[in-house]
Amino acid sequence: MTDAHDGQGGRVGAPRVSPFEQIRQHGEDGSEYWSARDLAVILGYDTNYRNFKRAIEKAETSCVNSGHAVEDHFADARKMIALGKGAKRSAVAGVSL
Repeated sequence: MTDAHDGQGGRVGAPRVSPFEQIRQHGEDGSEYWSARDLAVILGYDTNYRNFKRAIEKAETSCVNSGHAVEDHFADARKMIALGKGAKRSAVAGVSL
């Protein structure tokens, strides 16, 4: 006997996990955040991240216009990149929301 499937890759009756929950990350302090690059794929911007970056910039402007601090909602994500002779430096890797 085989399990019934819902046509979307899941079993009938199994709880469906939102794509946003699937990409949710947790900071060392227990906070939740989402990588803008991961969100871009879910929202259909996977072929042109620059367009999604513009949407983020508009959201940051709306945040300011509504009296909220941008840094409370948007953070530059940084990662270490390799340089010559084994050296590394920190570089902006995207935005965390």
